[in-house]
Amino acid sequence: MKITTWNIRHGGGNRIAEIIKWIKSYETDYFVITEYRNNENGVLLSKALAECGYVFQLMPQIEKNKNTVMIASKHKFTGVNFYNELGDDYSRVVKVEDDKLIIYGVYFPQKNEKKKIFEFLLNEMNRKTDKTKIFIGDFNTGKPYIDEEKKTFYCSEYMDAIEKSYVDAWRYINKDKREYSWYSNLGNGFRVDHVFINQSNKNKIAQCFYLHEKRVDKTSDHSIMEVELL
Repeated sequence: MKITTWNIRHGGGNRIAEIIKWIKSYETDYFVITEYRNNENGVLLSKALAECGYVFQLMPQIEKNKNTVMIASKHKFTGVNFYNELGDDYSRVVKVEDDKLIIYGVYFPQKNEKKKIFEFLLNEMNRKTDKTKIFIGDFNTGKPYIDEEKKTFYCSEYMDAIEKSYVDAWRYINKDKREYSWYSNLGNGFRVDHVFINQSNKNKIAQCFYLHEKRVDKTSDHSIMEVELL
């Protein structure tokens, strides 16, 4: 089972044809697309995914100029959720479920606005289940001196809180390796795209890696991330 996440940057803009070209060339089970937008590009992307077999799709219907999360799958959803209790941030978390998995696609705000999303997700993480439970997407956060050279992340203490019951899938596979999924205009690297899996299912993590080509060629400003489960 493969799950792939990619922040396509403001809905793809004039890069949407290259984004679609890459998506059509790549084989996975789930796509979690962050900074998806419900505009003309969104329609093109949704159609392209459906043509490739990702006919089960979930995304909030919000204003065309706002970023959100889309989950597209070849596997039928047995349940879906939006979270109106998040108010203006309700489009930042979407949930799908099938017979084996529960997947939360996330796209975090900036600075201290992240706190509300973290608090909400920690409550969701505490909900017991026998299924593999996954939180994946753009967290806009990491650990100081580990996922960045310095200490600039807001709300980074929540990353430690998450790891009391969840596993950072990339770190689980890659140990002390240092790798970044986004770079600032100054060239500073940050690992902000993450996958967290409940501790009870960590042994199902077979691979977790970043693909940097589409960031390097500026198709997006984020690297693509994939986790493969046994």
